[in-house]
Amino acid sequence: MLVLEDQARIAVIGAGPAGCFFAHTALQLASRVGKSIHITLFDGKDFKKSGPAGCNMCAGVLSASLLRYLDAEGIRLPDSRVQREISGYHLQTRDEELDIIPPGQRNRITTVYRGNGPRFSEVEGVISFDDFLLEQVVAKGCQVIHQPVRKVLLPPDRQDPIRLTYGPSDQESTLEADLIVGAFGVNTRLMRTFKAFGFGYRPPRLLQLCQAELPLPPEHIQQKLKNRIFTFDLGLEGIHFAIWVPKATHVTVTVVCTHDATRKDLFTVLNHPIVRQWLPPGWKLPDHMCFCYPRVPLVAAAQPYADRIVIIGDACCARYFKNGIESAYITARYAAETALTRGVSQQAFRRGYGRALRRTLIRDNRYGRFLFKIDYFISRYDLLRKIHMRIAQWPVSRTASRRLHGILWNMSTGDLPYSQIFWACLQPDLQFHLFLSTAQVCWEATRQWLVIQWRSILRSHS
Repeated sequence: MLVLEDQARIAVIGAGPAGCFFAHTALQLASRVGKSIHITLFDGKDFKKSGPAGCNMCAGVLSASLLRYLDAEGIRLPDSRVQREISGYHLQTRDEELDIIPPGQRNRITTVYRGNGPRFSEVEGVISFDDFLLEQVVAKGCQVIHQPVRKVLLPPDRQDPIRLTYGPSDQESTLEADLIVGAFGVNTRLMRTFKAFGFGYRPPRLLQLCQAELPLPPEHIQQKLKNRIFTFDLGLEGIHFAIWVPKATHVTVTVVCTHDATRKDLFTVLNHPIVRQWLPPGWKLPDHMCFCYPRVPLVAAAQPYADRIVIIGDACCARYFKNGIESAYITARYAAETALTRGVSQQAFRRGYGRALRRTLIRDNRYGRFLFKIDYFISRYDLLRKIHMRIAQWPVSRTASRRLHGILWNMSTGDLPYSQIFWACLQPDLQFHLFLSTAQVCWEATRQWLVIQWRSILRSHS
């Protein structure tokens, strides 16, 4: 059986949230079981830099549930790293708009930058969320090497440590580790490297998004957008939805399509008349903008573990279209708990890490994929969209409206598992009112059609 002995060496490839959360949890658990471990994190990025050199391509929303996790871990985000406190969510369709009202007391939601702000922006000091997390684990004794990992060499004997090389090609260095943690994410070549090892790892199927940072006046974000996260569901061909995430002086725009998104798709959204009304009068696209094309997993990876190897973060699995940073925390915690309490063999990871992922993220994502397909279907048909919007616009004192707002809120924020949202959709009182609303909308449409036909007949006989 492979276990981490005292003075074990762990190499974490990737120093973003997944890597830092793993290091934080592993050090805590090692202290509880009376072991000393040495953790080295590798990352070619410098999170103190702005633009692509320091960014991990993320909209940067910290959900209420993630902030509760961080509070419980004693990790408190300083105000200097927070871009905006979010007041709520706003849904904009082709014909209607809706402020989504949270069920019960509103939870705290904040936005951050993963790196030190977008390209072409002027930032004072360090505002990076990833850099903040890295500071926390460095303070606990972790070593950070700001160099890319070039090779990972598996030993012929599973009892021997794994060797990796890093640094510039002409000055490569070597490190041996008792455990390799792949926290490299889905936007690197290392997924192919680990797949080539042949232990069964198969990277998740990915979808490319298009993301940009729109510079907007802070007073416009405060007064017009009201510090809300916007979802634009406009029924555009091939475009699922677009998200606006307000920051201090920018709005992060993310476009999700049924295909790999491009700048053309993003410009289609930004030039839409309904979207333009939320921009300042006469606003024009700047000559220079910070663009990126993040990829997100649509399904979980196959077998993200082997002897002395475990892959975490979105290169393993993430919640479907939601809470990528929180998913990094969940996968990192499960992996660290398995490594420190069960062992680092493939069998140990299968029984601990693998089962925990299936129980929480993987099975729940099946419900998530179904819910997003239903949402996409509803947004494409005016009749269905009007039925749901009619109920949502009722006073929240009415049970059906309150239930629908709860569903919309939890779909937007990810505060509840998709399975719970799915069963909430099947509540009898909500379905009853959806049926009544369907009958009313159909009757109104039929009546309008009859009036048009009657007038046409009258005109033909006059």
